[in-house]
Amino acid sequence: MFKKMNTVKFITADIVDEDGKVLSRGVEVDVECDIVDMWKTVAGAEASEEAIPLLNVTYAVLQPIIDYCRHYIDHPGDIKWEEEFFRVPSRDKASLEEIRKRHNFIVSIAHGANYLDIPELYNASTRNIAYLFQNKTPHQIYEEWDLLSDLTSKEKEKIRRENMWTLDL
Repeated sequence: MFKKMNTVKFITADIVDEDGKVLSRGVEVDVECDIVDMWKTVAGAEASEEAIPLLNVTYAVLQPIIDYCRHYIDHPGDIKWEEEFFRVPSRDKASLEEIRKRHNFIVSIAHGANYLDIPELYNASTRNIAYLFQNKTPHQIYEEWDLLSDLTSKEKEKIRRENMWTLDL
């Protein structure tokens, strides 16, 4: 029923983002033998001293992900640092454009963590995205996340009438 896991093998490689920019040289990466064999077949090269391309992840996203992982390993459970890592400035301290950039950054971190299969970072980033929606009106969410409403005026009015009872809470 269960597939037998292969042994772990270490390779030394360069980590390269989707643009071909080398993030780190000579990194020792532990991977399953199946992955190493697949890499040899696909790349047509030896697994050691090669570049590992990380498609769908840019340097601007990969560097903070690596920083987060290093900090997570060195200081597990450091809530204060994590809060600062995901901090979004308040409306009274930053422009709407700065807030949108920060939102996009956190979403990119979530995508990168998902792509790289880093569940701790993925969970932390999606949890912080959810926090960004708390205590916000739909109008604030549309504005801060630069979303466009696809509802017509009639549809919006119908929704308001149907949900008028929520305003009494």
